[in-house]
Amino acid sequence: MGQEEYESALLEDAVLVCQYGGIIRIVEVPDVTEEEERKVVDLTSWLKAYEGEPNASNGKTVTYSFEDRELLRAINPKIDWYSYEEQTEKNENCEEYLIGQEFIDQGKGVLVDQNERYWITLGPKVFNPVYPDNGKCEADEFKNFIGCRVDVVLQHMEDENKHIYIECVWSGNIKAHTFGNGIFQTGYPYENSSVADSQPYCEEYVNGSIVEFTGKDPKETGDMSDYIVDYLIVYPKSEE
Repeated sequence: MGQEEYESALLEDAVLVCQYGGIIRIVEVPDVTEEEERKVVDLTSWLKAYEGEPNASNGKTVTYSFEDRELLRAINPKIDWYSYEEQTEKNENCEEYLIGQEFIDQGKGVLVDQNERYWITLGPKVFNPVYPDNGKCEADEFKNFIGCRVDVVLQHMEDENKHIYIECVWSGNIKAHTFGNGIFQTGYPYENSSVADSQPYCEEYVNGSIVEFTGKDPKETGDMSDYIVDYLIVYPKSEE
């Protein structure tokens, strides 16, 4: 075999003329180890958030009236942004829209999906801002959103410039006791919903919650109440 000749190695900014035509140029590839990772914020031993605000370019931003929600404190001074819906598996009314999505108990009671997003329950106007007052709050009305990703963006109560966000996924369950605004809990059920008769208005339900975590209450709140929901981001399932 004859002795082969080799060109010397190219430096980053150098170019080389290829014997078959064209120019060979070194293109710098970013070192992935140098990419900035998202900073994790542990609100509790079971609830993980990320510092800052997410890129919502392909999602829908959902806001609500801070002022109207604050009025609930006249009834219940302990209102907060979160609550819990005791559940261990998919709601049978939503199951057909959740094919391939898992409900996993990590040992703290609250359920996550296979990507460790927290399963949550939300009000009807999160998905349909013109949802009618005579709506039934049934799963079939929201089938295009069941199982979609939702980012919950929180603002610190004492520093409006400090934001964190929690990666969630909608279980398909609907917060029917949000009548009057369709997003935060007022204690009043939608009168045509399935819970209107069995769970009518009572002060216990006036908790102002926007997000209900699916599963059992882990009885651990950590720094959760230091924040308030600033806005939600809903991502269409077709873009996931």
